Amino acid sequence: MNMTTLKAKVKEKMHQTVAYVNNHREEILGVGITLITLGILAWLATQPSDEENENGYNYNFDSDSTVEIDKSRDSQTDIQVDPPKRFIGDIDITRSRLKANEKQFLEAFSAQYDRFKGIEQTVESKFTGWSSEGKYTRYTKTNHSFGNDKMSITVDESYEDDDGQTDTRSLPVELKARNIINYVRGNRDLEMFDGVRDIVNLL
Repeated sequence: MNMTTLKAKVKEKMHQTVAYVNNHREEILGVGITLITLGILAWLATQPSDEENENGYNYNFDSDSTVEIDKSRDSQTDIQVDPPKRFIGDIDITRSRLKANEKQFLEAFSAQYDRFKGIEQTVESKFTGWSSEGKYTRYTKTNHSFGNDKMSITVDESYEDDDGQTDTRSLPVELKARNIINYVRGNRDLEMFDGVRDIVNLL
């Protein structure tokens, strides 16, 4: 078979293929859509469920320890504007992504807050730095305390430089899930937690 004959046959096959596609366009399109749909469904099947994602975050807060407060509907249309507020005790867990042990910690912390009432500890430190005036030493005091009357966490900081400069500030920890978890996790080694170590160690 010479080259001219081969080119003619290839051209004829191409025309036949185009004609077939044109005559069976709907069937081919239907098969393509079906394959795409099956691919999407297969991908979705590999994704984590709503209750537990691949990082172990638990989105299912429907337990006896959780209270939902729905104050986020438009009064005129009754349309949901924001997700309803969710609480464990006094702790706001709205929009929180919590692992199972973090949820367990918040439930224990809320239910047994009486054990945290009134505990406090002051941590003292000093460091040497430089300013435009030269070398100075700063003495700092950080007081961690839990409220007696109601659930609260406060960090009071103060410092005094050897040149007489002083300052103080109070940093209340907002009663939101991630704030409390981060605070306790970051200060878990403080001696004030020795009496509640069983709860702190849940994190």
